[in-house]
Order: sequence, then structure tokens, then C-alpha cells
Amino acid sequence: MNHTDIARIVLAAQIKGAPTRRNAPDSSGRLMRVLHLAGHSDDLWAFTLTDGHRDWCLETVTDQHGVELICQRLGRRLSVRLSTLHGQAVEHFALRPVSP
Repeated sequence: MNHTDIARIVLAAQIKGAPTRRNAPDSSGRLMRVLHLAGHSDDLWAFTLTDGHRDWCLETVTDQHGVELICQRLGRRLSVRLSTLHGQAVEHFALRPVSP
């Protein structure tokens, strides 16, 4: 996955669903923020940020062929953009009424 492709997805900012939190896959017990963005041809890109860290990571890309594990740490500028998107998504989905 090259940096230009990742930047295009982040800048297009097509958020797919509410952001979530989950435990890190290691035994640290830290929580991770998870943000999903739409990619090309209905790909789903999962970005994660572990509590205590500043840089987001592109964790996986899911497409019609399955899930590709990427685990690529992003730079400062893209991480700042993802943090902003995450905040906006949290606000947006928190204000939506919950369906019964």
C-alpha cells in the first residue's frame, strides 16, 4: 500500500459507520480507536489509534477478495487529519437517535 493511495482515502473522508473502540491485540490492555473509511470500489479501510500514541495506523483493507492485514503507521499530517475525522464522526453519530 503506497502513501499516495492512503492519503487519497484519508482526504476523501468517506466515513463508514460510527467509530468504535476495542482492546489492542497485544496483551497491553490499551484501548484502540477504530475508524472505517470507504475506499475504491467499496473497499473498507480500517484505521486504528492506540491510546497513548499520536500516529494512526492503517490496519486492514477489506475488499471483495477478503481482508488484507497492512499495519502501516501513518505520518503526522495524515494522523492529524484522522484525529479530526474521528472527532467529527464521534459527534455526528452521538447526535443521531438510536433505532429501536
